[in-house]
Amino acid sequence: MKLKQMVGKRLVRQRVTPTIVLLTILTTAMTACGVDALGSSTEGTAITLKPSSSAATQGPCWADRQRALQPAELYLVIGESISTGYQTSVEDSWPNLLVQDFDRVGEPVTVINAAENGAGYLVPGAEGRTFDEQAKASVTSETAVVVVYGSENDIGEDLSKISDKVQLTAANLREQAPDAKLVFVGPASYDAEVDPELLAIRDQIQSGAQEASVEFVDPISDQWIMGKRDELIGPDGDPPVLRAMSTFRKNLRQS
Repeated sequence: MKLKQMVGKRLVRQRVTPTIVLLTILTTAMTACGVDALGSSTEGTAITLKPSSSAATQGPCWADRQRALQPAELYLVIGESISTGYQTSVEDSWPNLLVQDFDRVGEPVTVINAAENGAGYLVPGAEGRTFDEQAKASVTSETAVVVVYGSENDIGEDLSKISDKVQLTAANLREQAPDAKLVFVGPASYDAEVDPELLAIRDQIQSGAQEASVEFVDPISDQWIMGKRDELIGPDGDPPVLRAMSTFRKNLRQS
């Protein structure tokens, strides 16, 4: 999303530190089932779960404890403000809502959110990285799924370069995580009359995804938020509200 805002006569770019969202079992459920948490929830530090020494080794919570102890699948999110929770909150961003979905079905997931406000394939975000640079800096050999979302931030740039950038991003991801599932998602449109440049960005991403033999998802053709500007878009007409985040989460989980 375009993150440049006019303040008086100055143009500023919003900045949000990339967030690591860690899935844990709810504290009350952990207590009831005899699971203790070790470690800290500070950025970059995982929380380890273990059975409590005072808990019985069998019983109705045994299966829940085993799910808590199994390795968490590692997801990586590359993108822009749609994925950071800009002007909603990190907690209400679609990556965090996705984590909560997996929590409800007892599947441990860790999501590393490397998205940066203002980023695109051609323009750097608040932390100075384009999508391919986010990918190179954040992917590991343990990464199982990568979602790359956006971006309309590339409007005004040489859009013919996006296809090559998509392929470069995919190559950076595959270099470190050759077995990871890669999902490239085009930009969404709030209006039925789609901006021609937004369509061009979508087409370039689709072309690059096809060349790289990775999955492509098209929010424009699938009308994720089309025609719902009043109910899904923030008061300044750009960042989505919580209901929109839920829409993104629902559609991306189906990808």
